[in-house]
Amino acid sequence: MPSKRRRSEEAGDLLSFLGVGEEKPVAREEAGERAVLSYIRGRGGRVRRSELYAWAKRRGITPAVLYKSLMKLMEEGVLRREFDESSEEVVYTLSS
Repeated sequence: MPSKRRRSEEAGDLLSFLGVGEEKPVAREEAGERAVLSYIRGRGGRVRRSELYAWAKRRGITPAVLYKSLMKLMEEGVLRREFDESSEEVVYTLSS
């Protein structure tokens, strides 16, 4: 017969499919998009990829969330990805 402690752990796992107490990943991605957009605007509307990844790492934004945010913003036409020959690096710029 399982102990009471074991039963309470199982009850918590049983309800986990409802998402009780969990942060929704969609909200995290939307927050990532807003943060990325805010950072790029704050840097004059143009930022190198290495700067963006370093900033995301400091903020605790995972590379996967950053990549998804960038892809979504580019699909929406908010951002453009270009190659800057002077810095020899990919640059993200705000679309006009």
